[in-house]
Amino acid sequence: MKLTEVMKLKVLFDKNQEALLHDIDIFQYNRVEQYTNHAELLDYSNDAVKKRAMTVGTAFNIAFKFLIAITHDNLDIGTVIEKSVFKEEAITMELGIQKLESEGHSLSSVFYGSLAMIKDLKKEDPELIQKVASYAVSLSWFKSYFESGFFPADVSVMYVSSQVHQDLTNEVYLLLKKSYYEFILGYILDSPEHIIIIEPKLSADDITYKPDFILDGTMIDIHTTANLKTGPANVKKLIGAYLLNKKHKTEVIEEFAIYYPRFSLLDRYTEDVQKFNEVIE
Repeated sequence: MKLTEVMKLKVLFDKNQEALLHDIDIFQYNRVEQYTNHAELLDYSNDAVKKRAMTVGTAFNIAFKFLIAITHDNLDIGTVIEKSVFKEEAITMELGIQKLESEGHSLSSVFYGSLAMIKDLKKEDPELIQKVASYAVSLSWFKSYFESGFFPADVSVMYVSSQVHQDLTNEVYLLLKKSYYEFILGYILDSPEHIIIIEPKLSADDITYKPDFILDGTMIDIHTTANLKTGPANVKKLIGAYLLNKKHKTEVIEEFAIYYPRFSLLDRYTEDVQKFNEVIE
């Protein structure tokens, strides 16, 4: 199948084309990183834990990228925030804050305060990981509001002083601390020799995708799932993004990967040059 035909089918979003992606066998899969200390898995049979799982995932995603920006000498956390959803969709965030205030909840300081305090963090701060985790939990609800239009049914959990906020912060902290030592320090990501782009925007043909980050030519998405079985939709999005970039060369991307912080694993997908050339010729 021609690359242009693949693009016309909009494989990035069309869920009916999963079989198509499996037929286009142009990537070699390799599980390349495995550490000895796995994260403690949560009990997902517990309803309370299930309800928190999505918030933990969103918060960790925010925290991990901000932690990379803070610790990397060539990245500026202020610039990263300016290019993130919190600034790009500031109007939506402000509408959410106004909605909260109309209902008697004063949470503007939680949102703006978290962004301001993250900007002031330094990698030498002994409580860096704990603080990033807490601020990210606060911001996760506002990002979720942008994506879904809803805040938690019980808005009181959004206050930093709430037990729910503290429990979520602890979960994110444990994952973040683990990833800091295993991934950030393991790959020496704070070295200026690494080229890291956080949330690059790949756009073409009415399709836009923002992978979590690109590291030295590897496009990486983060998944905090407790199930190691990779869903076809997750891989499909990255294949679509890879094909977009292959066609328009927005960024230097040579392969893509999914990082599973709970399992300390990095699943890497590398282009099979011969098969790929057969597809696009």
